[in-house]
Amino acid sequence: MSTDDIGEAAGATGPSIYKHFPTKTDLLVAAVMRGGEQRRADTAQALSRPGTPRVTLERLLRSYVEFAVGQSHLIGLLIGELDQLPEKERKAARQTQRDYLGLWVRLLDDVRPGLDPAEARITVLAVLTVIDNVARTGASGDRPDLTERLTEIGAAVLLAEGAANPA
Repeated sequence: MSTDDIGEAAGATGPSIYKHFPTKTDLLVAAVMRGGEQRRADTAQALSRPGTPRVTLERLLRSYVEFAVGQSHLIGLLIGELDQLPEKERKAARQTQRDYLGLWVRLLDDVRPGLDPAEARITVLAVLTVIDNVARTGASGDRPDLTERLTEIGAAVLLAEGAANPA
């Protein structure tokens, strides 16, 4: 992406971004940090209210869907651009992602005790991947019910009680 593209998206000229960010890498770091901060704030809000583990997991799911759909450009950065970050920021961002996944897995375990930890992790990753891909590719068009549909799909996968369990 060129500085002209970035400037145009920000409603400015390309070279003017260097008044705020010395390099494109600095701009990327700032964008990834902002995306992570917004996701953390949304997560904290979803977790702050009392409720059963299932209600809490459903609130977290809705919160993430709303974040992904509303900030699809940040999803692309958080998924696809981490390798472009300087080492310190890349390690911190990857640890944040591991911690976030761990939170989901713990909540899922509270809702579905006895679920194999590896299966819980795969289930959560599958749900987040579907949400991320739909949000960032725009594959769903301008569906006004996108948030509701993604939340329903995510809940169906996360809460599936009768999932096949090979013996």
